[in-house]
Amino acid sequence: MKSWVQRQAEAHGMRPGTVYLLLLSPIVLTAIAAMGLAIPATRAFTRGTVLQGEQNLVEIITYASMLLAAVLALFRGLRARRVGQATFVSWWFFLFAVLLVFVAGEEVAWAQHWLGFETPEAFSENQQGETTLHNLPGFHGNTEWLRLAFGLGGMVGVLVARMGWLKPLAASPLLVPCFAVITGLALTDVLINYEPLEHWLNDLHWQIVRLVRVLSEFVEMMVGLAALGYVWLNGRKLALQRPGG
Repeated sequence: MKSWVQRQAEAHGMRPGTVYLLLLSPIVLTAIAAMGLAIPATRAFTRGTVLQGEQNLVEIITYASMLLAAVLALFRGLRARRVGQATFVSWWFFLFAVLLVFVAGEEVAWAQHWLGFETPEAFSENQQGETTLHNLPGFHGNTEWLRLAFGLGGMVGVLVARMGWLKPLAASPLLVPCFAVITGLALTDVLINYEPLEHWLNDLHWQIVRLVRVLSEFVEMMVGLAALGYVWLNGRKLALQRPGG
C-alpha cells in the first residue's frame, strides 16, 4: 500500500523528497525567523535587514512571489478555457491574478521608493507617508485580519477538493502547514490587539507578543509563497489529470 506522501508525489508529478520539502519548509522557515529574533546576536540583523528594513529581504520575496503567482494564475485561467473547465474556474484565476498584483503593489508602495515620486495629496493621511491604501486610517494596524482570512481560506480551499464542481479550484494538501503557520500567527496577532493582555502577561509572554508582532512581515511573505504554491500545484495536478478524470 502506498503511503500518503507517495500518493501526493504521484498526484503532483514530483519526487517524495519534494513533498517533504514543501511540507516542512514553512515550519523550518518560521523556526529560523523566530530564533533570529530571539537570539541577541542575530536580532538586529533579522529585524533590520531581513524583516523590517527598507526594501528588506522578506518584502522583496513577498513582492516577487506574488507577481509570479499572478502570472501563473493568468495562464491557469487561460488553460482552464482550453481544457473545457467551467467558465467560473477561468474567472476565479483571473480575479486571483488581479488581487495578487494589487497586493504586490501595496507591498512595495507601488514602487514609490524605487521610482522616488512624492506621496499624492490623496494619501496625506497615510500612517507611513506612502502611496498605499492599507496604511490609511481604518486599515492601518488591522491587516492581521486579512492574513487570518487568507490562512483560513486556504484551509477551506484544501477541503473543497471533496466537492466535485469546486475541485478545479482546490488548494493542494501540501500547503496545509503553510496555511497553518499563517493562520496561527495571524490569529495570535488578532488576539494580542483585541484582548486586555497587560493584566496577566509576564515578561516572557510579552517577549512572545513582541515576537509575533515583528513576524507580521514574515507572515506576509508566507502568504505570497502560499499563493504561488497554490497556483503552481493546482496547475501541476491539472497537467497530470487524465481525460475525463
